[in-house]
Amino acid sequence: MLPAALVLGAVQFLIGAVTARFPSYWGDEAATLTVSQRSLPDMFALLAHVDAVHGVYYLIQGLFLSVVGTDPFPARMLSVTAVAATVGFTVILGARLAGPRVGIFAGVVASFLPGLIWAGSELRSVALTALLAVLTMLALERATRRGSAPAWGLYALMLTCATWLFVFSALLAIPAAALAVSRTCTRPFLWSSCLAGLASLPIVVATSTQVGQVSWISTQPGELLKGALIGQYFFGQRPYYAFGHPTAHFATALMVLSLGIVAWFTYASFRRRQWSLWMIGVAWTLLPTVILVGMTALGKPVYLERYLTFTAPGLCLLVGAALAVMSPQKGVAILTVFCLLATPILVSQKREGFKPNNFAAMARVVEDRKVPGAAVIYSDVRAYGVPMAYPEQFSGVEDVALDAGPLETATFWGSVVPANELDLTKLKGRQVFVLARTVQPDASAGAAGSDGARPSDPYIARLVDAGCIEEEVSAVTILTAHILMC
Repeated sequence: MLPAALVLGAVQFLIGAVTARFPSYWGDEAATLTVSQRSLPDMFALLAHVDAVHGVYYLIQGLFLSVVGTDPFPARMLSVTAVAATVGFTVILGARLAGPRVGIFAGVVASFLPGLIWAGSELRSVALTALLAVLTMLALERATRRGSAPAWGLYALMLTCATWLFVFSALLAIPAAALAVSRTCTRPFLWSSCLAGLASLPIVVATSTQVGQVSWISTQPGELLKGALIGQYFFGQRPYYAFGHPTAHFATALMVLSLGIVAWFTYASFRRRQWSLWMIGVAWTLLPTVILVGMTALGKPVYLERYLTFTAPGLCLLVGAALAVMSPQKGVAILTVFCLLATPILVSQKREGFKPNNFAAMARVVEDRKVPGAAVIYSDVRAYGVPMAYPEQFSGVEDVALDAGPLETATFWGSVVPANELDLTKLKGRQVFVLARTVQPDASAGAAGSDGARPSDPYIARLVDAGCIEEEVSAVTILTAHILMC
């Protein structure tokens, strides 16, 4: 199986490397850039009250960025490599669990699964979570065969590493239990899993105290359903236009096809009374999803599609095993349809504007329109992510509203002075960019700044009251650049 794993992994690496530079950085990636480049004391000062769940990743990525820099192409190479390795190791895991046909089919599915492939162009931990998930299951499979203490210790170590990288990866213990039970290795599995749990206790406790930072996650049943059924595996990180875009139809069709394949495999497994691989796949994909979606629906928001990227290899095993049980012609035909449906989504993922925010386009707005002596006000502090991601485009543009920097405040972006305390004297005669959150205008009211309507943004309102003239408004996804001359 090694040749097939190497070929599929190498092809995925080449595709990921060639296309890594195309998608724009977005908000979460800008957060990675600002935190991972800090000194250890400054990083730990932030992690003490927010984002501890990503602390280990920030350390790893910080070391990587210190070598390769922050340009999207080299910066994303860690994720590209992780996804390629995940594809290769999925082949090996499938072969060890159920034979070479399962391994090859699962590897090809992994190469085309949007919910896994998108992670290669993401400057976040998601790609590494998928890789560690497969490696953890491989370590467990080896332990169940060898039965030695070092082999079980390696499994415990891998599960610990996966949990420290991203705490929800602790849910890997569920499919791990299914594998251990299917091979009657319950006792050593319980001991090694408890050891991993004890070693992971500090990160579990630290993150549990910060769960409020994701209170913004939607608990609406419709959103949860779309995320779990379509976004999680068949779209990847949903862009802002996800379900209003033609590729949504392909994602829906891919979901229907995959559910049909899994349903058929469920029937075939129980008919043949060979359900160990089915049990592992369901425990890897369905149960973690049900747990996080259920907690979110009950009022404790913890579910986002990307949080469960580590379960994607489990779906690849389920689909791959189903295709392997079919006749060769039928299996290849259905796999071909799967790949054809996935291709438009994968191509869309490589576009600049696929992600929730298009920071590259916003940076170009500033670069193309700035004049000597231009100033900028970040009305929404999250807009600081744009110059963090693309600093060259903001060269020569003065930040005139900064109150305290991110290092002083131990936050992602720092703080700005209130609009009513803004020093207007240093803005006279200058061009001013105000980067604000995009707001959909009320149809019953006039557009902001027109027909006598007062601008809703306090900074723009203050500048207009002082005689500044709003010359242009450019909205790019969730951010809008207001360009004024004072």
